[in-house]
Amino acid sequence: MSKRKNLHNKEVFQRINYLHQASKIIASKNKTLSCYYGSLLKDLRNKAVIKIDPSIKRDLCKRCSISFNQETCKLVSYSDSLVEIECGNCGYRKKYPVNDTHKLWIENEQSVIETLEFNDV
Repeated sequence: MSKRKNLHNKEVFQRINYLHQASKIIASKNKTLSCYYGSLLKDLRNKAVIKIDPSIKRDLCKRCSISFNQETCKLVSYSDSLVEIECGNCGYRKKYPVNDTHKLWIENEQSVIETLEFNDV
């Protein structure tokens, strides 16, 4: 018999995943509700002191927490080294560096120790 590994804060990860998906779906229809879901997601992350994927962090506005999609943000400027995105809800601008050789910490093989799969029985 194999032992099942217990993951601390499993419910928190599931709730963060649900809130992120709900925020993305509702962003084009109800901006206020999307902002609320995004702020709940950030509060859960801070309370449980967990790291979330950088793609989720980049998907939320840092000021109003709305989930970015084609209707809620716009590309302001693009150059060889930077991409600047503006939030359509609050006007916050964020610059992202463009570098083909750069890898995020989650993409490095050395940073991932093990991958856990959740199969509810």
